[in-house]
Amino acid sequence: MHPILIVGAALVGLPVVLHLLLKQEPKRLVFPALRFLKLKQKTSERKLKLRHLLLLLLRCLLIALFAAALFQPTVLSTGVLDLAGEQPVAAVLILDTSPSMGYKAGPATRLDDARRRALDFLDELPKDSRVAVLDPNDPAGGWEPSVLDARRRIESLKEPAGFTPPLTTTLASAYQLLRTVDQETGEQSDPLPRLIAVFSDRTANCWDASRADELKKLRDAVPKPAPVHVFFDLGADKPTNVAILAAEMRPQRLSGSADAAVSVVLRADGAEVPSAEVAAQLDVGERVTKDVRLPAGTPVTVPFKFDKLTPGFHTVTVSIREDNLAFDNTRTLTFEVAPRRRILTVSDDPDTAFAWQLSHNEGKQEFTCEVVTPDRVPADFGGYEAVTLLGVKAPSPELAKRLLDYVEAGGKVMLIPDGPDSDDARGKAWNDALSGILPAVLGEIRTWELNKDPKRPRGVPWKLDDDRDLAHPLLAPLREFKRAGNVDIFDPARRRTAVKYRKLTPAPANTAVVAYFDDSDTAADRSPALVERTFGKGQVLLLATRFDFDASLDGPGFWNDYTKTDGHSWPIVLPWLLMRHLCGSPDDAAYNFPTGSDVPVSLPRFPPGQPRKVVVEGPGVLPRDATIEVGERQAELRITPPKTLTAGAFRVRAADEKNPWQYRFSLNTPAEESSLDKVPEEAIAEVFGSNAVAHVDREVKFRDLLDTKFDRPVELFPMLMLLVLLFFALEGLVANRFYKLK
Repeated sequence: MHPILIVGAALVGLPVVLHLLLKQEPKRLVFPALRFLKLKQKTSERKLKLRHLLLLLLRCLLIALFAAALFQPTVLSTGVLDLAGEQPVAAVLILDTSPSMGYKAGPATRLDDARRRALDFLDELPKDSRVAVLDPNDPAGGWEPSVLDARRRIESLKEPAGFTPPLTTTLASAYQLLRTVDQETGEQSDPLPRLIAVFSDRTANCWDASRADELKKLRDAVPKPAPVHVFFDLGADKPTNVAILAAEMRPQRLSGSADAAVSVVLRADGAEVPSAEVAAQLDVGERVTKDVRLPAGTPVTVPFKFDKLTPGFHTVTVSIREDNLAFDNTRTLTFEVAPRRRILTVSDDPDTAFAWQLSHNEGKQEFTCEVVTPDRVPADFGGYEAVTLLGVKAPSPELAKRLLDYVEAGGKVMLIPDGPDSDDARGKAWNDALSGILPAVLGEIRTWELNKDPKRPRGVPWKLDDDRDLAHPLLAPLREFKRAGNVDIFDPARRRTAVKYRKLTPAPANTAVVAYFDDSDTAADRSPALVERTFGKGQVLLLATRFDFDASLDGPGFWNDYTKTDGHSWPIVLPWLLMRHLCGSPDDAAYNFPTGSDVPVSLPRFPPGQPRKVVVEGPGVLPRDATIEVGERQAELRITPPKTLTAGAFRVRAADEKNPWQYRFSLNTPAEESSLDKVPEEAIAEVFGSNAVAHVDREVKFRDLLDTKFDRPVELFPMLMLLVLLFFALEGLVANRFYKLK
């Protein structure tokens, strides 16, 4: 207890002592009518005692009030009554800069409204308040040096970003700032009241409800006083919008003369649109327009097709007329028309590679196959997507060394060892020459006896009966063929079969069996038909049987009917599957990403003497950030935010104008941002508390809002001194009244 209060309590007894010492004795008078006098005496004594008691209590209260005034107490004043005047606060202002904040219900966007109201809010904050302004795209902000700096920070947020994380991500930074604000402010008699003010349209994409428990822990870790939360809801209650949700095509890399089929997805929210015009433009060519009816809330797909495409990158721009939300009225789509990929085949006799070459050049037309003999192998494999050894009797040490170096550097190799004159000696020669890259040891040649097994009278097919047999990525397209009803590959009566094949024993690490022969009813006894081995980025496939033209002929050289030309899919599909797996599928090529992504770019081989620099060109890329220097052995570049925060078409090119290499891609705002449905208030209340959402469809008096949100300390000294003077005057008046002589 404070010493002043102890002394005050002791002084309260002083009037009692004075009362006892100065107590007047009644005068004794002899009077005949004694009985009546005694009655009068008792009545007077009761009145006098009551007056003394009231005066005693008044004097005790006077002294107590005086002692309390010297103690200078404070109380918390809740409500609009602000008796203490201005008290600084620590305020964190979070402005939602997501794409949906570009919505207009008039001349100004929601972000314009948020910025204006945030500036008004700053004007209402008490003097000397600490202010931090956080943007979800830059959540690691700090306390501004002054309110003027905070104003400048708010004024700089002029345009919605192409991508922002949920506001719940930024809240974590806000709690960290409030947790340490008193330490940064320095010595103070009292901690600053804490405030978090969010200015947002409250769309569903701005709030990640799954982080509620994490945020509550961070909130509760903030020292007292607990932070006050206000969520200023700037969103429209009944928004209307027509959006392009997506512009898509698959694959995004086309080979040869394929057409580009683009699917555009539109949706109208709020009201049905009887007729909307959507336009698609390829590069700088003619715009193609289509009219479409848009039922409210139902996505509608509109197809576009472009033909006669030249090799290289192309960009399709899709647009609709401007409406309340601008960002989803335009989308870009980038794709590539690639020249047919070159593959090299090495064979002792080019004529025996005729079926292999024909399947690529005239089949799917995705590859161009060149065939050479071992003595004419090019000095550099760099111009080829893959190299195939087909029927080479004995690979030379020089060829083996070059293949090993090629694979270790990331090259792709297909090995088909056997030919018309294959024997066990050929297997040994391959094992010795190519031991560094072979996925398996070549064993003896097995011969299947025809009509031996009623299930396999013509030979042994690959085991392709169920999804477990088709689990390897190389065989994944066969699952689609099976679902589509392409049955000649799976029809037992038409399956391609092998009569002769090598026994393969997978030995090295990083080796996997892609497919098995169906030469046994027991899984453990089945022979590998295709084996794969990886070397870092390099890859090798080994086929257990032949794939040369003579293999389809009858006679002693017959191994299989894989190249038999009778309209069956297998002679085309098998080489295509093998090369597509080695060289990569066009379906894997990606040139279109959501805003805010890390975009991977495969770098070219820079010629000696050229600077290893690339330039990024596109919306939102500042000139000072456009040039990037890449490392000597760097094969991939990742373009990251903030370069990828703005939607549009981008180009990455070599800094040296003599180098023609370039790469293009597009960024588009996620379709979720076009949804203007609001997150439930209950989800926000779970973290912010009840009544935290303030609807600002009308003007808000921020001063009243602050006063109702904070428990403000009120100094009672002035009021207590007034009460002391009042009671002192009252005590004198009562004392004179009671002791007035009559």
